[in-house]
Amino acid sequence: MSSLEQRLKKYQQSEQEAKDSNNGGKARRMGRIVKQYMDAIKACKAGKPFDYSELPTPPGFAEIPLPGASVPKAIPDPVQQSAPPAPAAVQNLQKSSPAQPTKQAVSAKKPATPTTSLSAAKSVPKRQASLSIQGKQLVMLQERQREYKKAALDAKTHDDRELALKYLRVSKGMDAMINAASNGLPVDISQMPPEPATSHSVGSVVVESSEVNNLTPEERVTEFEKIISQLKEQMKKSAEIAIRFKTLGDIKNAFVFENLQQSAKKDIDAVQNAFRSNDPPPKYHYEAKKYSIIRVNTELGDGDLLVNIVKGLNFPLPSEFSSAKDLDTLVHYEFPWPQEDTQKGRTEVCKHSDNPTYDHVTKLRIDRRSKAMLRMFKSRKLKLELFYRRGFLKSDRHFATVLIKLDQLERLCTVHESFDLLDTNGRKEIGGNLEVVLKMREPLSQKQVEVIEEKWLTIDQFVRLSRPVVMNKEAAVSPTSF
Repeated sequence: MSSLEQRLKKYQQSEQEAKDSNNGGKARRMGRIVKQYMDAIKACKAGKPFDYSELPTPPGFAEIPLPGASVPKAIPDPVQQSAPPAPAAVQNLQKSSPAQPTKQAVSAKKPATPTTSLSAAKSVPKRQASLSIQGKQLVMLQERQREYKKAALDAKTHDDRELALKYLRVSKGMDAMINAASNGLPVDISQMPPEPATSHSVGSVVVESSEVNNLTPEERVTEFEKIISQLKEQMKKSAEIAIRFKTLGDIKNAFVFENLQQSAKKDIDAVQNAFRSNDPPPKYHYEAKKYSIIRVNTELGDGDLLVNIVKGLNFPLPSEFSSAKDLDTLVHYEFPWPQEDTQKGRTEVCKHSDNPTYDHVTKLRIDRRSKAMLRMFKSRKLKLELFYRRGFLKSDRHFATVLIKLDQLERLCTVHESFDLLDTNGRKEIGGNLEVVLKMREPLSQKQVEVIEEKWLTIDQFVRLSRPVVMNKEAAVSPTSF
């Protein structure tokens, strides 16, 4: 009875909160549940049977113990074993208030027996599993916070006050996540700070200063700058590739390059710390890292074809002009889709040059689902016609043509070439070129996969001096790239 009343009170409170916040749907839903619990309490008081398993359980409450549950006799009841002194207490309480026995007396008079149900037994492993996940997250967060505190203490020991304060701020910033995990709230573990970077992360060795190849201050700074520059380039490249994979929905590879990015960042911090501590440059080597990427122009939609008419090169001079300074040119283009209404346009006029820069960008519409358009890409071409201005009240004259095959876009998402100029019939080359860029989100018929192999700098070992070395003033100045 008390369990039902507690749950009824909880749902009545939820109903009132929903009404106060003008959430009519939730208020009606809570009202129906309140009515179910009121019916259950009436049935319990009247001694009538009721299916308690149909009652919903509010958050934070255990399953309702069913009255008919049985307990194996072989299991001793610890409550019954400690029950003998209870009757005396019950008698005293009954003498003091015979008309209204208290709850304590009733509970002492009737020994409590462990009541379980099948549904409750099934729910226990689920709650334990969820608690174990939250517990693991809490342990991971607390362990990471201890690592940052230890790293801050280590940095303070090496007189690196700036790095120590940085680690302390990160450690303090984790308190909110730890408190949330301690209270059973969900935590985004991906937001947990990476491991603190110290010179011990990769591995270090303490040597005497006489065992280290002495570098001049300039050589030492140059070596550190080279290492830092390479690591920054690797971190930037890893971030770009991770974003690209995320955009494509490839979370697995995105996670791999996010880890590479964090690893490069830790190495940068460790190398900077080694420089500030007047330690020699770390030992490193280059690895050939090979990875595959899918080329996609994510800034474009599926129905976009971007055409960029960049510039011309060494246009032939028409016979009407004696100097290239008198030549004013423009480009007309025609895309053969849709067939009944082809898409046309033109660039601005570029004046006084036979090497004009147009930099004209336009987006044409396409339909990837149209089979007619796919056939058109295989057989037709994008037509560009070059015109020059002849003077006042005279029409422009066509003097060259460029034809671009569209079938390249079946396997490539970007075509960037300088195309030869042809005569007005589009047959004979007349000299000169026109630079054009065609872009689609992705190729029409297949993915554009590229295998890239690069040299990747990997830190092997940090070298720490066993005693401080007096450096020149030039060596104490951080490189500009740091």
